[in-house]
Amino acid sequence: MTDNTELFVNLMYRLKSLRNTSVLMFLLEVQADEKEYACSALVLSHRYLGNQISQRQVEKAIRDLVEFDLISVRVHANTKTYFKVNAEQVRALLSQPLPEHLPGMDDLQYPFLQSWKADRSPPDAPPSPDA
Repeated sequence: MTDNTELFVNLMYRLKSLRNTSVLMFLLEVQADEKEYACSALVLSHRYLGNQISQRQVEKAIRDLVEFDLISVRVHANTKTYFKVNAEQVRALLSQPLPEHLPGMDDLQYPFLQSWKADRSPPDAPPSPDA
């Protein structure tokens, strides 16, 4: 599992929300933990989250993340919102223990996964060493 995927899965289990996790992950990816990032909820939804999460859901995620003290926002009237990730709070969230066995949190290999990986491989790619 890549570090980015592992972080996403860990945040998903802790936040229990795709919309909240997606918005927080995006803000971490654009380094909003180091400097403010300016963007509107509409642009975040359409351009950066591939329309997978509606503008309304992005707005709800922003409210949730502010309530959880994971981000802070400054709103510039009628234009952009300035986001800042509270990295210490995110680290504190990630330090909370999870149950030992959770789907997607291990390196299990099973037939369906192998088949899916094979379907995603280019036709001329050598077989995976896991196969």
